[in-house]
Amino acid sequence: MSLYLFLLLLLSPLPTSLNAEVYSSSSSSPRGNNVGDQPALLAFKAQIRSDPHGILDAWNDTVSFCEWPGILCHSQTRTRVTSINLAGMRLAGPLSPSLANLSSLDTLNLQENAFFGTLPRELGRLPLLKTLNLSFNSLTSSLPDELANCTNLRFLDLQGNRISGKLPLELGARLSGLLVLNLKGNLLTGTIPPSLGNLTSLTELRLSGNGLSGSIPENLGALSNLVFIQLSYNNLEGEVPPSLYNISSSLQDFSLSNNRLIGSIPAEFGLNFPNIRNVLLGGNSFSGKIPASITNTSRIELLDLSQNNFGGDLPEGIGRLSNLLQLNLERNQLTGGATFLLSLSNCTRLEFLSLFSNNMTGVLPEYSLANLSSHLSILLLGENQLSGSILEQIDRLVNLKHLNLRFNAFGGSIPFSIGKLVNLRKLSLLGNSFSGEIPASIGNLTNIIEINVGNNRLRGQITPNIGNLSGIRSLCLQGNMFSGSIPKSIFAAISNLTEQLDLSGNSLSGGLPPEIGLLTKVQAIDISGNRLSGNIPKSIGNCTGLQSLDMASNSFDGPIPESLSQIRGIMDLDLSQNRLSGEIPDFLAELQFLWSLNLSFNDFDGRIPQRGVFMALNSSSFMGNRHLCGCRMNLPPCMRRPPNERNRDIVFIVTTAVSILGFILLILLALFFKILVAIRVRESTVEPSTPNTSVSDTIIEMQNCFDPSMLEEHDGHAKATDSCGQASCGRSDCRLRRCLVAVFRLGLHCAAESPRDRPNMREVVKELEGIRSLMQMGPSEKHPCGTPLPPLPFISDHSRR
Repeated sequence: MSLYLFLLLLLSPLPTSLNAEVYSSSSSSPRGNNVGDQPALLAFKAQIRSDPHGILDAWNDTVSFCEWPGILCHSQTRTRVTSINLAGMRLAGPLSPSLANLSSLDTLNLQENAFFGTLPRELGRLPLLKTLNLSFNSLTSSLPDELANCTNLRFLDLQGNRISGKLPLELGARLSGLLVLNLKGNLLTGTIPPSLGNLTSLTELRLSGNGLSGSIPENLGALSNLVFIQLSYNNLEGEVPPSLYNISSSLQDFSLSNNRLIGSIPAEFGLNFPNIRNVLLGGNSFSGKIPASITNTSRIELLDLSQNNFGGDLPEGIGRLSNLLQLNLERNQLTGGATFLLSLSNCTRLEFLSLFSNNMTGVLPEYSLANLSSHLSILLLGENQLSGSILEQIDRLVNLKHLNLRFNAFGGSIPFSIGKLVNLRKLSLLGNSFSGEIPASIGNLTNIIEINVGNNRLRGQITPNIGNLSGIRSLCLQGNMFSGSIPKSIFAAISNLTEQLDLSGNSLSGGLPPEIGLLTKVQAIDISGNRLSGNIPKSIGNCTGLQSLDMASNSFDGPIPESLSQIRGIMDLDLSQNRLSGEIPDFLAELQFLWSLNLSFNDFDGRIPQRGVFMALNSSSFMGNRHLCGCRMNLPPCMRRPPNERNRDIVFIVTTAVSILGFILLILLALFFKILVAIRVRESTVEPSTPNTSVSDTIIEMQNCFDPSMLEEHDGHAKATDSCGQASCGRSDCRLRRCLVAVFRLGLHCAAESPRDRPNMREVVKELEGIRSLMQMGPSEKHPCGTPLPPLPFISDHSRR
């Protein structure tokens, strides 16, 4: 129990239950005869908007208000309320100023509720008030000056509200008997009033977690009874007054972390505070050496000097601090050998150890890690210059949850026994020289959420046992020499991956398993710099949580899958240095969060989209694609499309039409000469009385008979009549003329602008076979010129469209 609670109970005993004890000679008084403070209490109740426990339902006339839950009355007068204790009842509403009418009130404890609004100034009219505890509510406005009128106040606790403004000067001037001042976790600004140095009875000064600025007043050094001084998480600056380092031999908590303080810690620091338990100075700009006297603070439990500019070697006697629970020296400029870790074997209660980001050097002594406290849960030695190997005996650290050795020079293999650290949640061996394979035992770390063994010399195949890590959120194996295919079995098990999957910079081969689509929550995937090949699986579109996808420097081929359009939140996409082909899909321009796109060194062709992210990219995003075109980035211009936005470029249309027409004309010429030969034979055998006509005369006659109107459509068929009339058919067979019309109409269809309107080669051959059959009809099958011929299949079908 803290000193605060001890003094609170000593001076203002609170009821042990919500049914307050009534101190009187009789068990009760007649109901309704003692009005006293009842109206003020009912006015307070009237402001309550939420009472989830129904604690105030009993506040009625059926019993004396002195028997109401949470109320304690004076033992003699029985009409005067002395204490209100409704702590933790989750009451909500504004505080009623009517509380100021309870003139005998000495304790008001409403902590851990949901009161909101302003702190009533009227509370300053309570001259007997000793305890005011409104902590952990949602009160706003400033701290009223009138509180200084409560000259008997001993405990003032307003922690965890949203009180703003400056600290009233009157608090230090008039509340000379104050023992506890707790204003942590509010929105106070301005400077710390020097008048607080007048509160010589003060045992607890808690002002952490505000926006206080300026320097720490020298006057605070006069608070010789202080046990707790907490000024952390403000904007205080300058040097700590020397008087504060000699403030009280009873001091147990010295917290100035996360400010802008400078200077050095005096050499006698540990001698001045023999009873100190917590020294929290992290997050400032202190410099110099850590004083050796710190090793005399034998009761210390928390020592945090992190994120400063401390230098030099660590004091050798820190290992004598047998009560130490947390030692945080990270992000300084400390030097010394790894032998320092040997001395910590005496700190048998140690739970947290961080030397992260210093200048520690040397070879890790044998068993130095294994001999650390078995209670250790956090071990951070990363970003130093330590070397050596990790022995199998590391499994002695059975409670270890976070092991960080990144960016050192550790080598050797990862011990198989690491799989026995079943409580491990974070493992970072990034940037060392570990070699060999990842031990299969890593699959036993079923509680782990982060693994980073990147930038080492690990080799072999990725162990499928990673598939046992169902709770993992981040898996980084980049920058090693892993080979073989990516085990498809791991994706189903690690489908809860939410942060990243990094397999880049290895020698992985084969295709990307479609099972990657099971990672629907992951934010970043990096498989760049491998030997992966094949098409990008369509299932990648199921990774809808992706914000970054890097597949560069592989051998992927084929088009960009349209399923990528489903990843609406992607911001960074790198597909460079592959063998991807086809047109750049327009849907990439519709991804509104995409700001970085690299498609360079592939085989893309066609037009670069001219909207969305493409408007902010430069040529480096597309270089190495020889067949791209556009009007920006010095690319060759694309051929214009016609106004009706045809589906193909006009060059393709013309080329296709000319090819088809050339093919048809060749067939036409062959048929034409065959027909002429047939006519000559027919004229010489069937109609001998008809005068002979030369081939040239026949051609001229056919030209005279042919008229463009013959190509017009009528009910799906060519017109039956022609410009020569019925009599003109007497010399040449009408079928010849009809066949010529069909051939020319087929040619026009083959030259249609829209590919949808053109016949394919199979349809063309079928039409020509029909025309040939028509020409081979014998004399008995002769049709009169006015009779329509049977419709040809493609021409007839097209005419109905």
